[in-house]
Amino acid sequence: MPDSRILLKRVLSLLLVALMTSGIAFALGKTLIPVTYADYFNHEMSVLEEAGEEIDLLMVGASRVYSSFDARVFEEKLGLRNVVIASTASQPICGSYYMIKDMIERMKPKKVILGLDGTEMMEEDKEQPMLLVIDRLSWKNKLNMFFHCFHGTNLFYMLDLYRYRSNLDDIFQIIEDRKALVENDYIQPDDGNQYYCYKGFVYNHGSIPTGNVPMYSHNTFSKDAVLDSNIAYLDRCVELCKEYGIELELVTAPTTVMRMYYVDNYKGSVEYYQKYAEEHGLIYHNLNYLMDRETFLPDELMYDYNHTNGEGAKIVSELYAEILMKESKEEDVSSYFYPTYEAFCQTVKRIVSVDAKIEKENDTYHLILRSLHNPEVEVQYQVETADGEVLIPWTEETEHSLSGISGSIKVLARSLNEGIGGAFQYYDLKNYE
Repeated sequence: MPDSRILLKRVLSLLLVALMTSGIAFALGKTLIPVTYADYFNHEMSVLEEAGEEIDLLMVGASRVYSSFDARVFEEKLGLRNVVIASTASQPICGSYYMIKDMIERMKPKKVILGLDGTEMMEEDKEQPMLLVIDRLSWKNKLNMFFHCFHGTNLFYMLDLYRYRSNLDDIFQIIEDRKALVENDYIQPDDGNQYYCYKGFVYNHGSIPTGNVPMYSHNTFSKDAVLDSNIAYLDRCVELCKEYGIELELVTAPTTVMRMYYVDNYKGSVEYYQKYAEEHGLIYHNLNYLMDRETFLPDELMYDYNHTNGEGAKIVSELYAEILMKESKEEDVSSYFYPTYEAFCQTVKRIVSVDAKIEKENDTYHLILRSLHNPEVEVQYQVETADGEVLIPWTEETEHSLSGISGSIKVLARSLNEGIGGAFQYYDLKNYE
């Protein structure tokens, strides 16, 4: 009998230590969570939910959704009470499914617009983008997404202490930031760059001069490379909305013309989504095909190579709201769009972007120049110092070597075709040491 009491005491002591350790780990983990857009979004959704509000229009998808669609414009133009942008950076289709599911269970949206990117369905899910979605979900769907989308050691991300372990050095700053969050009533100050604005819409201030859009990763769309797991989640989004009698529409938010040109078989991605929509009785629009987009959405209204700025978002939102209004009245909206990729490309009368691949060998820089434009455009290149001194005069040659220089260079492209604009790009040679 004494032995069993001793054993029981030891077991209880171990349980107490485990509970205390877990409590400390939980409290410390919560203290390490930095202030993010999820805090502003969750606060707004909680206020709506507590007031018994429902969502009239839910717009879901990756960062082009939260940067392109201004909820205020849709509410005003469509006469709606609540338009919510449930969107995160690089949001995968599995994340969009759980976001839709969560919003349905909490605030019963009347219509869902799901944003899809050209190459999104080919991409593997990554932990960080999925965690951004999880930050916005209620506990039940948070756990569901963890156990369905995370595997093996990635499940440790359920523990805030593990996920934010790198923030231990910043713990006092995080405490101050969270204090300021409450004191500012969950309103993020406009710092002149990018800020959380309203019901999920993120306002961007930046601007890129036309012809100065840098080229980034080169993608190729192939329907054979589309992942079955992504198709399955897209199907689940369709089935979920159908189950609850919610209208679903698919959309591709606008990107730069540069990015469109830099995706091989871009039109194949558009045709893929068009076919999917037809097979499932859905509407699909690619807003990159909006009529006269070169006029109303120049590069100056883009924040970067892939996102509109706030002014561009207002213009896009007004046009898309007009399209949605006409659709609700069962009016034809085909006149708003170019019918094909080729028809759109015929309107691009400029060099879209110029790029230099730079490598250094000893004291010599080797340059390979290239540009994006329609096939009929004949291009020449010139390389200058940042002060305008010509290093390589106008030439059609694309491979060059430069010695005895430092600082920054400016790479220019011009067209031999009359009336077609040029492009330029700056490069700091220190980055190639």
